[in-house]
Amino acid sequence: MAKYHVGVDVSKHKHKVYIRNLPQDSYSGVFSIDVNRQGFERFSTTLGKLSPNKEDFLIGIEATGNYGITLAYFLLAQGYKVVEINPYRANQFRKAQGKKAKSDRIDARSLATLLSLENHKSLSLPDPVLDNLRELTRFRADMVKDRSALMNQLHETLSTLFPEFATVFSQLNSTTSLALLISYPSPEYISRAGEAKIAESLRVASRGRMGETLP
Repeated sequence: MAKYHVGVDVSKHKHKVYIRNLPQDSYSGVFSIDVNRQGFERFSTTLGKLSPNKEDFLIGIEATGNYGITLAYFLLAQGYKVVEINPYRANQFRKAQGKKAKSDRIDARSLATLLSLENHKSLSLPDPVLDNLRELTRFRADMVKDRSALMNQLHETLSTLFPEFATVFSQLNSTTSLALLISYPSPEYISRAGEAKIAESLRVASRGRMGETLP
């Protein structure tokens, strides 16, 4: 059974920590740890001074985005038990304690106290392959979102500056369409280039499917 409950209030650059000594029912003062390897190692050293037995600690990290995940993985690799604390539950618990004002110190202490309650989600080190697949999935989703936004901008710009373009290309995001726009970004460029050059550009970009006779 854990002798120390450790509440970690996470943020982008520094995490705030409160440690509750259960046998003595006392709290340490709040202290900060830098969000980097050196900061994490100093945190582990601080815990080791309290007890060399990692089973004496239960560490709770509030689930607020990805800011705390690197610390959680570091602690799990060190052999500590780490649980995830629901932010809504933490906020309700803080209010129930009469602490209406929000601060890093109050949050970290509330998290340390909240660990005495049950039903927190235990964290574990992820399978490297699955973790990489999740990262790739998130990256792809971001890329698709960015691509959609850029295509909307392209449609709006062409409808204003080059409305004739859409009468030739039904799909503005096709390889041929984009290749032509890169080479000739306005009606003036196309006019100066002449039919022969435009036809050759279309033939090359479309791999022979388009040329002098446009669909």
